[in-house]
Order: sequence, then structure tokens, then C-alpha cells
Amino acid sequence: EPQARTEVVFTGPAEVNRRSQFELEVLAAVLELRLRDRLREALSGTYGVAVNATALAAPYPHYLLRIGFGSAPGRADELRRAAFDEIARLESEGATADEVAKVRETRRRQLETGLTNNAYWTRALARAYETGSDPRAILSEDDLIAQLTPELVRHAARRYLPRDRYVVVVLQPADGQAGGQ
Repeated sequence: EPQARTEVVFTGPAEVNRRSQFELEVLAAVLELRLRDRLREALSGTYGVAVNATALAAPYPHYLLRIGFGSAPGRADELRRAAFDEIARLESEGATADEVAKVRETRRRQLETGLTNNAYWTRALARAYETGSDPRAILSEDDLIAQLTPELVRHAARRYLPRDRYVVVVLQPADGQAGGQ
């Protein structure tokens, strides 16, 4: 069955610290919830949506936020527009209380599990080293989670999802060929 793949990537300068990374991660989590509800559940347009975000120190301080989903070739543009509608809604209204509660609970469970996991500590310590931050801040993750509000998500959406710093790429199948283009 022919399949299109849509990727939307936002990027720009960013402070690379624990707070900005947290804001990016919770923004990505809320946006993924929203896009899954709209693109998959409401529009039945995709099997899944992935949203990933990170702040990077090298080669210069910047962030990347990536949205990706597959769809029928004829629906790619419709779903891209719906994704941007949800981004605009997130910027104007912020997250709902339910979305914040879901993300907060997920983050707390991930932290609980992570603190007992060597891979979590390795990533967290490497990130602290890369960014020059105090490794003791790793233990204050619960404080950040407690600060998660709908307004924080709205502020992050306005900061990290600007309409002048993104690219959309749609991979469409080649007509009548087995491969894609």
C-alpha cells in the first residue's frame, strides 16, 4: 500500500540547560498527545505520530523539535495542516489540565525507573558534562515536574514552534514504481 512520510522540523538558537531541555521534552510530550488524538483518532489519518525534541550544545547552542508521521499519499497535506492547527491551538490556549496531568505522571514514573537504571545515569551525567551544568541538578528533576503547568507548555510552544524556523519534508511514493522518491 502506498505510504507517504511527513517530517516537520523546528530549530533555532537555545540555551542548553536542564530547564530548556525539560521545557522541550514536555512540549514534545503534550504535542504528541494532541497530534495522536487529532491525526490518528479523530481523522484516522495515521497509525502513529512521533514528536522528539532536544537542546544541543554542539556545534552551537540550538534546539531541534521533530514531528513525524506516515499517511496515505493523498492525505499528507491535510494531516500537515491539522498538525499546524494543533500547534496554533497549543500556542494560544496552552495545554489542558488533563494533558499536563498525563505528562506529569509519565515523567514521574520515568524518573522513578530511571533513577534505578545505569543507562539513565550515564545519559544524565554525560548531558551534564556536555552542557557544563551541575550534575547534582539531576536529583532535582522532581522539582521541575512539580512546576509543569499549562502556561509553561504554552510559553514553550510560543518559544520553540515559530513559523519562521521550520521545514516540512514529505516523502511521497513514486508513481508506478516500487521505490519512493
